[in-house]
Amino acid sequence: ERGSVFNIYSSHFNKNNWNKGEIVKSLQSDNFCFQPTIAPNGNFMIFSFATNDNPDDADLWLAIRDNKNEWGNLIKLDELNSNGAEITPFLASDDTLYFSSNGFNGKGGFDIYISVNIDGVWQKPRPVTELNTEFDESDFTLIDAHTAIFSSNRPNGKGGLDLWLTHLEAPTYTNFPTSINLSSLVTDINLISFRNFIYFTNYDDYFKTLPNVELADNLSKIYNDSIFIQPQILEIHLNVNDMSESDSLNLSLQINNQSYKIEQCTVLNYPKIINIDLNKYIQTNNLPDSIVFSAEIVDKPSIPKKQIDFNVFKSQKEKLEEVKINNVNYNVYLLPLPKEINEESLDKNLKNLEILKKQITTKKKVIIESSHTFSLSENQTIRNWCEKKISEIKDLNFQKGIFPTLNKYLQNKEFNYLLIFIQN
Repeated sequence: ERGSVFNIYSSHFNKNNWNKGEIVKSLQSDNFCFQPTIAPNGNFMIFSFATNDNPDDADLWLAIRDNKNEWGNLIKLDELNSNGAEITPFLASDDTLYFSSNGFNGKGGFDIYISVNIDGVWQKPRPVTELNTEFDESDFTLIDAHTAIFSSNRPNGKGGLDLWLTHLEAPTYTNFPTSINLSSLVTDINLISFRNFIYFTNYDDYFKTLPNVELADNLSKIYNDSIFIQPQILEIHLNVNDMSESDSLNLSLQINNQSYKIEQCTVLNYPKIINIDLNKYIQTNNLPDSIVFSAEIVDKPSIPKKQIDFNVFKSQKEKLEEVKINNVNYNVYLLPLPKEINEESLDKNLKNLEILKKQITTKKKVIIESSHTFSLSENQTIRNWCEKKISEIKDLNFQKGIFPTLNKYLQNKEFNYLLIFIQN
């Protein structure tokens, strides 16, 4: 006879009482579905799932809440699962997950792991080494930003799995053989590159010189790159012991093979905190693979310098530029025009206009903006030409000042062009 299984239930708090639990039907299973954790934003949950045939191999799954407040779109989190069991997930934030596993060759039994979601991808789980032992650790839960509880069957408990309390402490300094001590609360630096682009046609020699252009036969791309750095401010804790007042320190940041001097300071007034704005040193066109902070005593090579090597995680997101006009989203296309404006010269650009017309359906709205380089009569000539050549578009409008950030793409180059905004 089939034994009991786990399923996920929900209950509502009403008039100071919890209602009778009801099974979440969209997740109901004849297998083991258990230990759900819901993201703080309420949009998704992560839970453990195991089959009756192999109950010791529980995996983590994700379910998304739809606009009807139902859970569905189940996704198996293969990047977090192993050949062992992944259990007791806990979402500390929308992008930070703690869970326990016995499948990653940890210290012993079940260990606690953490994974961060960067740009939609869960990163490789990392063990929480401060808490893990050769015994079992699981059920990690944050009480506040600095306090957590977890369960463990380690010695000196009451027996079986006991609850243990842990606190996140400020960095402590260990007495190294030398007198310089460095530490940081941060070990990982996340670099997310955002590559917004617009399509353009009929490129000339100027476009070929731009570093942010990807040329193609029909629609080429011109990029506006930006970067999000997490954390943006790197906080370094520095302490110096038993140094003479005449000594000074060189503090530097090395990004790949380039070294930047942060400051040179005396050894007085320690310990101190060094705050480094990484936006000053990391460029969008050259994302680093390594970041190292170091401190050394000037003119004393016998005392080795101290350094902190940070883990660098890079990801990239590319997106066609989007502009909102009257609460409608449009994609941006660029059509360079000749210096002399008349119907004959414009007709020479007809092939490129036809390329853009392939992006348009008769049901889409189209807005056209001409560059500020045209006179009133030239603007009227362009308008007449567009209405004639795109006559199948019934909802065609002409406006000004829609896309003031174009110079970020063109590096302040002035020439004749049309911006064509196509409803997406």
